[in-house]
Amino acid sequence: MPKKMRPLFIATAAICVTHAVVSHRRQRHVDEVACEQMHQDALASHIADPSLNSIWGALEGVKAEQAAQHMQCNRWVSWWLLRYRLGVTTKASFVPVADDFMRSTAARDYWAMARSIRRREDRSRRTREFVKIMNASYQHAVERVDQKV
Repeated sequence: MPKKMRPLFIATAAICVTHAVVSHRRQRHVDEVACEQMHQDALASHIADPSLNSIWGALEGVKAEQAAQHMQCNRWVSWWLLRYRLGVTTKASFVPVADDFMRSTAARDYWAMARSIRRREDRSRRTREFVKIMNASYQHAVERVDQKV
């Protein structure tokens, strides 16, 4: 290869690698959104048909109303997590949402049951940050409830 062509070759290679990385990241986001849609649909099915609750060991024997609340909490948290991972939601904008969510007894009950599972997901730095925010909001809410008692 002529010496004059090397910078052009290097620049072209760098552009191709950058394009591949960006395309891969975009496709991963598309895949995450598609998986989340399937998850949301499954949760909606469970809410609509309480007989499906026995599929989940944690919900077996739980009253239909409580199970529906648990599933709805799961829907919200899953949606917020996806938005947070994709960078649609920032920490500053999410903390008040998490704090407000944890004001609900149903939300605290859900998080008490689900947080260890969410912690184990730990797929990315953003997921770990999200779980940390939710845990802090949960802890503050529990402390507020304890102070009232």
